[in-house]
Formats: sequence, C-alpha cells, structure tokens
Amino acid sequence: MPLPRHTSSNDLQRLFAQTKDIHIAVSASQYDHTYRPPAHCPLWLTDQHLASELALKNVVSVPTMGHDLLEGFEAAFARFLQENDVFPTSDRLPQDMDADVLCGITGPSSFFNSYDYQIGRYSTDFATKLYVHPNEPCWYSTFALEETSRYHTYFNEVKLYVIPDRSRFGDMHLDEEVAKRLEHTLTAKMLWLRDNCETLAIFSFVLPRPDCDGIIACSEITGSGTWTIPGTQSVRKLPSRSPKKQVDATDKWWSKYDPKSSGNNRTRPNMKPTQTENTTSTRQTAKPTQTRPRKTVWVPPRKGTRKGEYQPSISHFLQRAWCRAVENDATFIILNDGISECIGIRHRASNTLFVTEPIDPFKAPYMRYHMALHAAIVDDALSRTVVEPDVEASHARSRKRRATGVSVATRASKRLKGEAPSVDASSVDLYAEIASRHVLLVSFDFGIYHSPAPSSFLRVRPSCHPNFLSKDFKPPKANCKYPLTKCLNFVAKEKLGRGAIGTAFRGTLELETEEGCFVDENIVLKIPLGNKPAKRIYDEYNWYERLAEASVTEGIVKVHGIFEDVETGATALMMQYGGTSLLRRERLRMPRKTRGDELSPEMQITLSEEELEQLLRIIKGVNDIGIGHNDLKPDNILVDKAGRLSIIDFDVSEDICLPKNDTDIDTPDTEAIHAMFDRTFIKDWYYCR
Repeated sequence: MPLPRHTSSNDLQRLFAQTKDIHIAVSASQYDHTYRPPAHCPLWLTDQHLASELALKNVVSVPTMGHDLLEGFEAAFARFLQENDVFPTSDRLPQDMDADVLCGITGPSSFFNSYDYQIGRYSTDFATKLYVHPNEPCWYSTFALEETSRYHTYFNEVKLYVIPDRSRFGDMHLDEEVAKRLEHTLTAKMLWLRDNCETLAIFSFVLPRPDCDGIIACSEITGSGTWTIPGTQSVRKLPSRSPKKQVDATDKWWSKYDPKSSGNNRTRPNMKPTQTENTTSTRQTAKPTQTRPRKTVWVPPRKGTRKGEYQPSISHFLQRAWCRAVENDATFIILNDGISECIGIRHRASNTLFVTEPIDPFKAPYMRYHMALHAAIVDDALSRTVVEPDVEASHARSRKRRATGVSVATRASKRLKGEAPSVDASSVDLYAEIASRHVLLVSFDFGIYHSPAPSSFLRVRPSCHPNFLSKDFKPPKANCKYPLTKCLNFVAKEKLGRGAIGTAFRGTLELETEEGCFVDENIVLKIPLGNKPAKRIYDEYNWYERLAEASVTEGIVKVHGIFEDVETGATALMMQYGGTSLLRRERLRMPRKTRGDELSPEMQITLSEEELEQLLRIIKGVNDIGIGHNDLKPDNILVDKAGRLSIIDFDVSEDICLPKNDTDIDTPDTEAIHAMFDRTFIKDWYYCR
C-alpha cells in the first residue's frame, strides 16, 4: 500500500522559523526562588580513579562555535527538505511551543522541567525527524530527557537516551509500521545505542545559588584548574595498563577545531593529589615522610568542615561532566547554572574540551541552539556507532547486574608492583583476618578506570564473623600511617551493576601477611555513588547482622563490614562474591539469536529440583527467624561453580510473624521461588513492601 504523499513542507518550515524566537520563558510577575539546598561536591568516588590517559587536559573557548552550531543545523535542515518529499501535516506538529513558563526555582527539578517542556522535547523531535525517520509523515521522537537520580540536590544531572518503550508503540517509541520501514543499518545502530548507552550527551544543571551565580560564565572555566585524585600515599601501584582510546567522529563541522589553538589551558596536575574538602577550593595534601616506604601507607585527613559549607568549584563540575562523558563515550557536554550556559565538545584524541561563549537561556535564539545541539548529538552518535555482524549487542545498561562465572573460591591474582608470591590460603583464616583489619584501600582497574592512587576507607561497622560480630573495635583514624600488613587492599575489576541503593563492583581483596606473602579473595563492594544516601546500605547490613546473630549462614554470603572513604564520605558494604546471578546464567544458556532483554518481565529461568529444594531450605532459615526478603527474583539469587546458591540484596527486607506450630506455611518468598521453578514468575509481583 503506497504511503500518502504530503507534497508541501510549508507547515514544517513555518514551525522551524518560529523556533528562532523561542527561549526559556519566565513569569516575571510570580517568579519564586525559595529552593536553596546545601551545596555538596559533585564528584563521584569513581571520578577520582579515571585513567590519566583519559583525563581532561585542556579547555579551549571557541568564540565561533555557537554560530557554527546554528549554521550546521540549518544546512542539515535544508538538506532534509531537499532530499525528502513526505512530511508531517500541521495537525501532527506541536502547537504553542512557547506556552509553558518558568515560575521560579521552587524545587530541585524546577529548571530542568521548564527546559524539557519548553525546549528539550521539541529539540528531540527535530533530531528524530532529521536522522531517524526523515521520509515519514509521523512526528514521534525516539529520544527523551530524564533526570538520572531521584535523590535531588542543587546539582541535577540529566540523560538523553533512546526510548525503550515496547508497550504502547513499536520498538523505540515508533509505530510498528514506521519501525519496519526504517533502514536496517539505522535500526541496528539505534537498538545498539538503546541497549548500551545510558546517555548520548552530558547535561548538568546547577541551580542558582549565591555561591554559584555565573559560575559557568566566569573566566575560570578556561583558566588553570585542578583534577582531583585520591590523597592516599602508598608505594603499591597498579600495573601499567593503557585503556582503549575512544574515537572521534570525522568530517563534522566541529572537526576543524584545533586543540592547540589560542586559549587558556586547563592542565591536570600530573599525579599531584588534590583532596576534596568542604572548603572554598581544593588543596594539595602534603606527602608525609616515609621512613619505611614498602611497609606503610598514609591515610589522608577526613574531609574538612572547618571553613563551613562546601563552596562550589568549576573544576569539580568540569571533572564530573568529563568523567560522565568518558564513561558513556559522549561527545557533547552541556553545563547550565540557571543564568548562563556553555556547550562543550569533547575531543578524544587530545583530551580537550572546546566550549562556546556563555549562552543566555532566557534570550533568543536559545531554542534554535538546542535544536542544533540535539541534532548534532544524534548525528554524532549514529556516525560513530559500528554494529558488527554476528556480534551480539549487549542487553545490559550500567544499572543492570552483570555477573561472571568466576569461582568464589580463593584464587591467585596478578601481583602489584614489588609484591611477593601468594601464600597457601588454607593456612590463613581469611574470614577472621579480614575482620581484624580496619583500613581498606580501594583501587579501580577496568575499562576507563586505572587508579593513580587508592582511596582510603576506614571501618565503621564490624564484620559478621561470629568472633567479631557486634563487638566493639577501636575506630581507625585518618591522617595516620598504617602498616600494609594491617590493611586490606581491594582492586575492582568489574562493575556488576547499579541498583537502588548502590553500585556493585567485583574485584580482588589482597592481604599481606607479616611474612611478606599475599592472600587474596574474590570480593564485592557495594557503594552508593553520587548523592545516594548511605542509610539503605546500613539497613541492609543490619539484616545481614541479624542473620549472623541467629547463625543463619546457609545461602547467605559472608559480610565483612562497612567502610567509609575519608575524603569523599562514600560508604562501602564489603561482602563475599557469590557467583553468577540466575538471570545471567539463563541468558548465557540461550542461543544468541533468541536472547532477550534482561529487564523483560516475561523472561523466565530454569531451576532444577535440587536447586528448588536448596532455595526453599535457604529461605526457610531466613523466614524462620522472622525475616522476609521481599525482593526475591532471578537477579538476586547467585550460583557459584560448585552449584551453591546464595540470596543477596536484603535492603527491602521486613519483619514477618509466622505461626509457631506451622513450619510449612507459604510466605511471599516461598511463593516467588515456586513461581520461578514453574516458570510463571512476574518481576516485582512478589515485592510486598
């Protein structure tokens, strides 16, 4: 059946012309500015562990970038009109684009919501029309903007992503017939971006505050700055490793920018630790005299509060945005302080950030700038995406658990520089030895991360080992030296996934003995990154502690305590690595061509009779002491190579009351297990909190 022809593009051209005069509209009569949350450092713990080869080196202002951005978009729109003959009719186009107004900053999402309603959604519409379905009469956007965290503060991070809706419309939020008509290579690229890219660009909104007014417009953005790294002093360094270099798009209008052109350089102080503190600016920590350099480690001071509330620093905002861009392989960075805005383009080859002159969001042609920006973002992402034939696209975003089949047993690992061979683990009570040490050195060594120095975590909760459980311990002090033989050294090798309360990292925990030998163990650290509160980490620990006190150990991973980073305040729950999740195991068993999305509520797993009995026995031990897990699902059940099952993620557990004389009564937990065995499990159905 032939498509209806819409021979005129006049409606679309009129809409395009209208956008040149639109900006963020503010209600002058009722503008309210009552939301003033406390400031905090925007850096995440992992931002301090980016490989030095990928760190920001220079920030160069390009006065012509705004003009180049508009010129490139207008040329792309002209080509679109010339090369296509099917356009949406006026009744399908948006009406009254300037109808919404910003009435004030009354909450953490105020500015972003106004941006999204007035500017963002129309910009994604145009980008979709130009690069996804240019010759269709529809006006569906395949992209959306969304805040990345539900824990809001004065600093709001936003993502631009491919919509994964499969319910109301066809895939990517398109009508099924439209989706079928898309060119095959384009569809493959869009699906790859949907499943592998958390965000296509970096949006950072800083709410207006007296100490943030004009922070984006100030000259410091291209002035000399600092790059914050951990302040721990230790001679133990990670083995040399060069991370894979990300590739820039070619033949784009921004390809002409020269990183060596005139402009102030932002230089990263090579290997000079700059401590993140609640002070006006960062300061360099002094390296103490090392009398026994191979046997001691110096833990830096705790983050200070002597000078009052944290004073926002443009260096921190730049470092955070740059690290997000590297993590997501994004090219475009948008920094907005509620008064002015800079659009940046990341040049991967030289680690340079090209930035526009400050842009006023409340003056025209702000909408046209962002229509051009979103179009450039989509064009760049599609041009850099290469989907290899016969290579399975990953179906897991960073928030999903990605476990591997590494055995939980103690194993040998690569030695750090200058280390001795491993000792036989059977000669060491590893669980007790971990429990007796209170200083944890954390490094990251995978993907884009290669720690220049470890972060220093100090114990704040004891191990669940029976000999240490609920017993007082002498809290370790910051700004002190400690023997390496009294420290734990953790090297993260993989991000398992990001959940509701934190991000889980799997890695190797190494212990040096007094004899100079080393013992290591597979360990998981769960860390709430960013502004996620640590309370739920403590809540989960309390349930593990209660299980240990009741001697419920079957199917429960060993928990080694809670530690806190002295510089960032980040909290880490350390526990045994229990193996691969049942969901991951199921996907690995499936033929490649039939593997579905891990988040599909219809996806079922296969359990053997023996595994069913083992799970029921484990959960009975939990329920019998009055604890309901409340979140049993395939990604919260682990299996190791020996076939031992473990249940994890007790953060939403609750007290339950079972009849004393009825030991066979069903609970929501046992019902969930039976549903998994019967292949009738529905995700979140048994989440009864």
